Amino acid sequence: MPSHWSHGNPVDVLGDASPKRFAQCAQILATAPECDGLLAILAPQAIADPAETALHLSEIVRPADKPLLTNWLGGRQMESGVQVLNQAGIPTFTYPDGAARTFQYTWQYSHALHALYETPLVSDDGG
Repeated sequence: MPSHWSHGNPVDVLGDASPKRFAQCAQILATAPECDGLLAILAPQAIADPAETALHLSEIVRPADKPLLTNWLGGRQMESGVQVLNQAGIPTFTYPDGAARTFQYTWQYSHALHALYETPLVSDDGG
């Protein structure tokens, strides 16, 4: 990443990000223990190639065992990237709020499942 990136969450790969940088950043986040999942958003820019970015993202991030949701903003000019993501089985959303809401529901579901599998505490008095 260039030195002038945001250094925070959300991670902004900046407008001059190549498809390779975009995917490499996602791979680093996907392997980070403090990251539970990724929401990748791509907006149309002169440098951005939606299909190539989607292809790199699907190839690099796929082995990670964390949810990956995407939002390729821009309608028709982003369709080629959305098709690549759909073919790779990566959920794509038309709007970022729908993706964020789904991400939240996924976390809530995971948290509920984890709670179901917890071993109940048994007190010394048998209760």
